[in-house]
Amino acid sequence: MISENDIPVGFELLRENGITMIVRPDAAEAVRCFLSRPLPAQPAREYSGRGRLYRIDRGEDKPAILVKQYLRGGLFRGILKDKFLSALRFFSELYLTGIAAKQSVPTLKIAALAIKPAGLFKRAYLFTEELRGTSDLAEYCKARANATPTERRVVVNSVASEVRNMHNCGIFHADLHLKNILVKKDDPSKVYIIDFDNGDYISDMPDERRLENLMRLDRSAEKLNLQSPIITLTDRLRFLKAYCGGRKETHGRFKELVRAQVKWRRLHRAWWRIIGK
Repeated sequence: MISENDIPVGFELLRENGITMIVRPDAAEAVRCFLSRPLPAQPAREYSGRGRLYRIDRGEDKPAILVKQYLRGGLFRGILKDKFLSALRFFSELYLTGIAAKQSVPTLKIAALAIKPAGLFKRAYLFTEELRGTSDLAEYCKARANATPTERRVVVNSVASEVRNMHNCGIFHADLHLKNILVKKDDPSKVYIIDFDNGDYISDMPDERRLENLMRLDRSAEKLNLQSPIITLTDRLRFLKAYCGGRKETHGRFKELVRAQVKWRRLHRAWWRIIGK
């Protein structure tokens, strides 16, 4: 059972009609209104992770709110769909996002978390403020395939810096891929890391876990390149160098770890080509 002591600063705990809400006071009315109605027939868009996004417009003077409906993955996805026994996963994303914000890792600003009863199960929704003028890194790369070397360097260095900062503050991202990194269209030096669903907090994160995240991100780049060769080897090497902060000993350590992963990368590449992804 969640208590007042578990609530992040700036939020309040509300229980109304069986629904538990951890909500910012300025967003409470919009959250109530959304939860009181049936879900729209179609989401604003399918989310790149496990979930659907709905959009709440709040006028020109306030950013819109995006609502992520949590969905299951794995073996039970087709059976339970949006139903969960435990709320731990939802709270985990709330707290990891809070840690990121406190440690100056650019990310989404959470407006609320709402949990609704569904018989013996629970349904959950995460409300975040929309980041205007951004696109995910995959779409940005496609749109800017002919970007100047300077622009490419700015984006690569910014992404590497924020991923390193995320790891340094103890956040392990469960699904670090290009669509979970947003880029400001008019200022590519500003990037945001989103979706800490199923992530973990690891104090003093070891190199092996860091590399696990980096290889996941690199696999995402490899998949994009199967569609069109956009992200170059130079971009990827520059990313690794920027992530290591220019320290030769760290760079060398990661290069050794990367070599150990090469055979698995070849298997992944062959599999993607077989299934057409």
